[in-house]
Amino acid sequence: GRKLFATRVGKASERIAGKGYDVTDDPAKLALPAIKADAAFDEAAEKAGVEKVKTIGGSYLAACGLSVTRPDHARRVIQFAKEMSRITGIFNRDHKVELAVSVGINSGPIVGGVVGGRKFLYDLWGDTVTIARRMTNDMAVAIRVTGNVHQRLGDMFSFSGPIQVTANGKAPIEAWQVTG
Repeated sequence: GRKLFATRVGKASERIAGKGYDVTDDPAKLALPAIKADAAFDEAAEKAGVEKVKTIGGSYLAACGLSVTRPDHARRVIQFAKEMSRITGIFNRDHKVELAVSVGINSGPIVGGVVGGRKFLYDLWGDTVTIARRMTNDMAVAIRVTGNVHQRLGDMFSFSGPIQVTANGKAPIEAWQVTG
């Protein structure tokens, strides 16, 4: 299935703070915009047939094609990413904050499972997830896909690229940016 890894980008170091918030503010005040945005993302994911896996800090991990086989899962993931961007724009306008999303989309094998003995968490692992996450590390406000996703959907969406994305001192990843 396709994997989506999105990171919220904000003006403060917490990456969830927006205009009018200061990093010295009450942490609950800083978290409120992220909580509300995540709720809207969850609803959009459900409508798109994309499965939210987890959120950690400013990151949102979702996938399509895990529990329900969908022949159009790549298209669904890109449409969901575009909806995340749209939701963020509306949220910024309505709440007077300046959040953005940086999305990495990759396709390939993964391992999933439940972690924990008392508090359980479902998680995904593997190079597919790692590469999607690395495409968001430079915090660029963009929806980026790997070559294999671009090859499958190049006639359904507009792309720019390729570009080289580097992160954490690893080898560059060739990526395309969704432009329409």
